[in-house]
Amino acid sequence: MLPFLMDFSVFKNLPYRVYIRDINRKIVYANELVLDILKLSYDEIINKNYEDIFRDERFILHLKKVDTLLFNNVMNSFTIIKEFNQCYKKETIFKVIDYIYTFEEKKFIITILVEISDSYSLDNELKIYSVGKYNPSNRIISLNSGISICLTRMENSFLFLLYEKKGEVASYDEIFLAIDPENKMDRVSLKSMVYRLKKKLDYDIIKNISANGYYLSKEIYINS
Repeated sequence: MLPFLMDFSVFKNLPYRVYIRDINRKIVYANELVLDILKLSYDEIINKNYEDIFRDERFILHLKKVDTLLFNNVMNSFTIIKEFNQCYKKETIFKVIDYIYTFEEKKFIITILVEISDSYSLDNELKIYSVGKYNPSNRIISLNSGISICLTRMENSFLFLLYEKKGEVASYDEIFLAIDPENKMDRVSLKSMVYRLKKKLDYDIIKNISANGYYLSKEIYINS
């Protein structure tokens, strides 16, 4: 029995994995798809600490970092692309959406995982105007020159984050959360990674505001 009355019916049959947790890291809701994938019953998940449920350390680190930023009002929502082992068998690429929700003065974080491994085909790859087509599900950018380049996991997370921002600046907090929840990266190593990515792309589309973060030139969204 939930300690509060919230209507979660909108999430019940959603074809994506949905977790809702409180400020104490307790899972207060998981939809049918989650139960099926994790092979757990509702009672085995609800009111349990997410550290006792999930086995993927990277996913747990992601949740902890999101908790810090969202519960402390640093941001209201966050969308990234990450690779997690959510079914304990293989690495899977997800679009992860986290956002804060307030109900009766209590705060909760809703996390939605959209598996994108099969979501992008030749017809609906992300278009980067003047550069080429970007397929985040396999970390490939097909340049207009005919050359295909492969991105690392970090480069993929970084580029997808910037693409989703639609030309707005991604702060350093957002970037480090997206690509480095283990806090192993600093601004110097981030700058080095961006330099390598720029060399791969051979286009000057990644911009920096030194005190704030990075963004993509708005021109790349023309006709995309």
